[in-house]
Amino acid sequence: MKPLLALCVLVLAACNLGPPSRAADATGYITTATETSTRILVEANPGQQTGDKAAVSIDTSTRIWSIKGTSATKTDAKSLAIGSKVRVWFDGPVATSYPVQGKAADIAIDAP
Repeated sequence: MKPLLALCVLVLAACNLGPPSRAADATGYITTATETSTRILVEANPGQQTGDKAAVSIDTSTRIWSIKGTSATKTDAKSLAIGSKVRVWFDGPVATSYPVQGKAADIAIDAP
């Protein structure tokens, strides 16, 4: 019975039940988005010239999550609305320009 329990624990750990537990690479509000939601600009302090900003590319492998309390539900790029508060985890290298530029592995949309 113990090997079966260990297998179940491994399978559950491998399942992605929400965004990563580590700190996000970028946090802020969506201030611009392409019509097809394949690229968004995330700003920590919208309307200010300074502050953390990230130009985020999104493709079909990007996991997008709607977060309400402690519940995470998978959603799609259509949910990425201007003004939404988001957290972004990048996938692979990030250009260290201003704003930083990278492809998102995960995006969490935090409910107001």
